[in-house]
Amino acid sequence: MSMNANDKYHPDVKLFLILIPIISAFNYYLMYSNIRLNSFLALTYIIDTLQGYIAWFSVRWIIIYLDTKLPYAPNHSRRIFTQVVITTIIGMLIITLLTELVSWIAKGEPALPNFYTTDLFIIFIWFLVLNSIYIALHFMHETRSIKSSDNNNYLWIDLGKKKISIPVSKIRFVKLANGITEIKTSDSSVKCMITLDFVEKKVSTNDFFRLNRQYITHRNYISSYDRVENGKLHVHLLNGESTTVSRTRAPKFKPWLQSN
Repeated sequence: MSMNANDKYHPDVKLFLILIPIISAFNYYLMYSNIRLNSFLALTYIIDTLQGYIAWFSVRWIIIYLDTKLPYAPNHSRRIFTQVVITTIIGMLIITLLTELVSWIAKGEPALPNFYTTDLFIIFIWFLVLNSIYIALHFMHETRSIKSSDNNNYLWIDLGKKKISIPVSKIRFVKLANGITEIKTSDSSVKCMITLDFVEKKVSTNDFFRLNRQYITHRNYISSYDRVENGKLHVHLLNGESTTVSRTRAPKFKPWLQSN
């Protein structure tokens, strides 16, 4: 059970699909004093907007990749600095190469000098704005996760005619065996009939991981893991038990475990 990038940065796709054409139009307003509405302007505007989409998509991919290789925690400053530098350089390089390619195809000559003296500086500013938006979306998601966790401090379960509460902060792992769910806490063990799907919705994805159909565990209760056949992982818990992470969940497990 790992955080999905689309959930974390939503609604970035819809936002930038709308924002990039607006940015392109604003750039024209800043760079050109005499704008004539004609077919040539429409064509160059479309090309510039498409270049913006390509650069944005590449930057987005880099940001999502960094989420797995260089998470914000524990060093937020390092992550932010690395993200801004890499995405700005790559984004500006993509825009430059595409601009030169279009210029050579259309006119058989390199881009005009003012592209390097004026246009690139404005594009540089926009990439800083783009990064600011993604950084803000990250911290907004983080804040929502904390609030969600606060609202689910207790797991309420039925035991016969009684309803008891289990502090989520004390849960170490939840195990399904022979149709019975065992909730292991730091000081007790409770067996009940709730489903792991129910538990999965109640606990924080930052702290708990759904290893397979039988196990949900807290990150601090994992002692080690090793790779086995077919891309699966063998996870060892502190109580001596071990279980297998399925091949489909294995790629999400390592980034989650190292994210904090």
